[in-house]
Amino acid sequence: MNREVHYDLTRIWAVREGFSPEDAEVIAAANWACDALYVDLQGKRYHWGLLGAPLVSRRRFLKAVREGDRVALGESLHALQDTIGHGLLGHVYHWRGIDRMEHRSPRLRLRLERWTRRVLAAYLRRHSSIGYASPINADAARGAHMDREKIESGVRLILQGIGDDPEREGLLDTPRRVADMYAEIFAGIDEDAGEHFRVTFNEGHQEMVLVRDIPLYSVCEHHLLPFLGRAHVAYVPGKHGRICGLSKLARVVDAFSRRPQVQERLTSQIADTIVTRLDPAGVIVVIEAEHLCMSMRGVRKPGAQTVTSAVRGIFERKAATRAEAMSLIMGR
Repeated sequence: MNREVHYDLTRIWAVREGFSPEDAEVIAAANWACDALYVDLQGKRYHWGLLGAPLVSRRRFLKAVREGDRVALGESLHALQDTIGHGLLGHVYHWRGIDRMEHRSPRLRLRLERWTRRVLAAYLRRHSSIGYASPINADAARGAHMDREKIESGVRLILQGIGDDPEREGLLDTPRRVADMYAEIFAGIDEDAGEHFRVTFNEGHQEMVLVRDIPLYSVCEHHLLPFLGRAHVAYVPGKHGRICGLSKLARVVDAFSRRPQVQERLTSQIADTIVTRLDPAGVIVVIEAEHLCMSMRGVRKPGAQTVTSAVRGIFERKAATRAEAMSLIMGR
């Protein structure tokens, strides 16, 4: 069957099975890429026996799709991405005439892997819905604003600066790993947090809505060390009674956390965005976090918690409303 026809049929089938158009695009892309890789690998020799890997990965993937298991689907998509990546890496070694990479220099291996990652990103972008940050194209979409080569160069300089050898085996791939990590933990730099409130619901609700104990991980911009804790977000809908999906409050916390931050600004940004986009009668945001720049260096006080709050609207004007929210937040 023509591969493009195969792709379209898979996408149509996924939509009929109840998946969203975006999910259907990703499912079709994964199936297409794995099938194409299997066909391309036939008749070629690779030293770690890739020929069966696409079939095993695709079987798990299709089983998750049939059963509607979203968790298993996400895991299988990650596995497929690894399979496709390794397969393309095999193509590069075959094309360059390198059959066994362990007999070649580590520098050459890293150079080929960087080249392969760029090929993989382009390969998947062609067959995934544009701008959809799904597991199959997460690496292509994540950290698009970043200059990975500069990050990798900087990490090597740091390793040299502290007196270690960036060429030793344990550190050889560290610059790439750090670049990948930064692409993930700083993914909020170019994200518009307010976009999470594009969809709201007119329920006529006039009482407080609270999401408590939202896990929070961010990076202190002064020392580039993590701070972690919990965020509590509450709002009272405005006179129109419009509410948002509960997950959107957690997503806004994530969007502002995934960038270099100070806790004080982070707290205010969350509150101000909710005020601007949801137009509530009031908002209160409380963040409790431990800062590793205080715990593992400097004053060295592990376990110390920093608590910040931002109150807007009715929570600022009415002490009773503010007290009610704080009692719900702290009354664990």
